[in-house]
This record gives sequence, structure tokens and C-alpha cells, in this order.
Amino acid sequence: MELEIIRMIQRIRNVFFDHFFNLITELGDQYVFILVVVFFYWFINKKSAYRLVFVFLLSSAMATIIKQVVKRPRPYIQDEKLTVLRKTGGYSFPSGHSQAITIQSLFIYNESYYKNKYIKIILIFLTTIVLFSRMYLGQHYLTDVIAGLALGSLMYLLGNFLFKKMNNKEEVYALVLSFLISVILIILLFFKPAYESYHKIYIGAFGLLGFSVGYYLDKKYLKYEVKNSRLKHIYKFIIGVLGALLIYFVIEIIFKDQSLYKDAILYLLLGLWISIGSLYVFKKVVGYDQEKL
Repeated sequence: MELEIIRMIQRIRNVFFDHFFNLITELGDQYVFILVVVFFYWFINKKSAYRLVFVFLLSSAMATIIKQVVKRPRPYIQDEKLTVLRKTGGYSFPSGHSQAITIQSLFIYNESYYKNKYIKIILIFLTTIVLFSRMYLGQHYLTDVIAGLALGSLMYLLGNFLFKKMNNKEEVYALVLSFLISVILIILLFFKPAYESYHKIYIGAFGLLGFSVGYYLDKKYLKYEVKNSRLKHIYKFIIGVLGALLIYFVIEIIFKDQSLYKDAILYLLLGLWISIGSLYVFKKVVGYDQEKL
């Protein structure tokens, strides 16, 4: 039944839709999530950005656990006649992209200064079209994307509830949690876990660890003020992106092959750079203007 739904959706396939949905589906990818976090952390509100990181990674961890328990093959594996532009590893249920776009949309709406119906309509449209793209691309069943939507919504509410319960000590709790998880994952490396099944857990855990360390150091010592003039924000963005790219390319040179070690080190360093390294450079190099946004 669900395979028939995907077959029906793929009847509208053409070159334009292939490119369009292949692009749209990236809104639920980890790189878009990083851009949203960076935007809020560097320019808007560090605590809100950290809350998004905490909620998102909590939800991603839950999704990964469910995937490993259910072990549902992707649709194109069940039916080789389905058209798939890019084959991906891992399991199908629930949809990680659907969960990700749901959390990001809820976060952006709740953090928006103007909570009007037009913003809500745009975010609902983007969420819906990402969910649809996962079926169009043959990556997920209808129940996968519905489960991703439900899980993202539930974990957003739960994550925010837990965050508030931390009573302004969120960096301590998250730091301890991410450290413990990272230690467990380091031990797990000795058992040589499959890359496709576990790489998102390593990315999330070590990214959270790096981000938590940086957030803690900034909150306790650096205390960087994100508000600044528009021109200084442009300087900050350029410096921040260049620093992240430098880290990425250095790691790519050192670790040429895909591995869990590589992902762990890369996202640990990126988390540290985004949360504290970049802020230190901003404070020393960019400075502040009297004109504030």
C-alpha cells in the first residue's frame, strides 16, 4: 500500500521536479541546521541557539535509536524499480529530515519577533514540501515522514521542558550529558560499529560536546555580546565561515577516508569554533560599534 503511494507520487517525475525536490529536501539536512544555529548564536541570542542544539540533538538521538530498533529498509530497497537520485544508507523509520525540518520550523516561528499568519503559512509549506520530497525521492514511506513529524514535535516540546527545568544551568547539564555519551561512543569504537548506522550519533554527540564546552566558557568567562552594527555582523560572518572552512579542509586533509573518528573530531572542533573560538576572535578583532541592531 505505502509503496503504491510512492509509485503514484513518482508518476509526476521530470527533470525540473528532480532538481527541485533534491534541493528542497536539503532543508532537513544537518548543514541547514548548522546555519540556523550559527545565525542565532552569532547574531541573535546565544541561549536560544543553544536550546535549539540541545533539542535537535536530543531528537536526533531518539530517532537514531528508533531506527536501530525498527530496522525498516528504505522504499527503493524494497522495490528496485523506484527511481532514486541518490542512494543513502541507514534505515527508513522514522524520517530524520522530516523530524529536522519540524523542529527548525517550530523553533523559528517561536523565536520570530513577528508571529503572524504569513510566517506560519511559509513554515508549514516548507515543512510539508520537505516531507513530500522524501517520498518523491524514494527515501521514505508515508508513515516514516508522519512519524518524523510527530517525533520532531514531541521532542521539541520535551526538550524545551527539560531545558527550562535546568534553571539557567543548561550548559552544566548538557556538558555532563554530552561528555558521558561521548565516552560511551569512544568505547564503542573498539567494537567497530557500522559507519552508516552510527555516524549521525557521533556527529551529534561530539558536536554537542564541543558546543557545550564553548557555551560554558563563554557564559562563565568571555561573556560575548552578540548585538552589533550591521557592518560588524558582516565581518563576523566572514570570519566565522572562514574559520569553519579552515577546520573542515584541515580535517579532510588529515583524514582522507570516511570514518567515525573523522566525524567525531570534525564536529567536536566545529562545535568549539562556533561556540567559543569564533566569539573570541570577534571580540578581539571585530569589536563593537555604538550602532546596535
